[in-house]
Amino acid sequence: MKCVVIGSLVVAGALAMGCNKEDEKRPASSAPPAVQPGPTTGPSGVAMPPMPSTMPSEVNAAGTDASKATADAQGKLDQVMQYIKDKKYDLAEKTLSELESKKSSLPAQVQSQLPNARVALNAAKMSGGDMKMPSMPR
Repeated sequence: MKCVVIGSLVVAGALAMGCNKEDEKRPASSAPPAVQPGPTTGPSGVAMPPMPSTMPSEVNAAGTDASKATADAQGKLDQVMQYIKDKKYDLAEKTLSELESKKSSLPAQVQSQLPNARVALNAAKMSGGDMKMPSMPR
């Protein structure tokens, strides 16, 4: 019985301390409180700065690298087509083989054009260079 009374007093005291007049005056809102930017407390109680949601320099660098890789690969593919038009089949073969060897690392746009370039090169070699080359779609 003594434990029940003591337990009830502890619960009643905790409830009384958790409620003050400022809380009663504040209007209830359905929106959660806004998170204030600034240091937060880590697990050890040490203040930690907030983590940025994006790293703009890394995002820009990745985008720039991807667009540069696409431009480089597309440039080499265009070079292959020019070599075929100029009947420089050895150079076309070398450049196209280089692109095909790293096909998995090339942008999808360029990967899809490699088979067409290979067919064009093989056809030009077989015709002895007497055929007109169509332009590659972009």
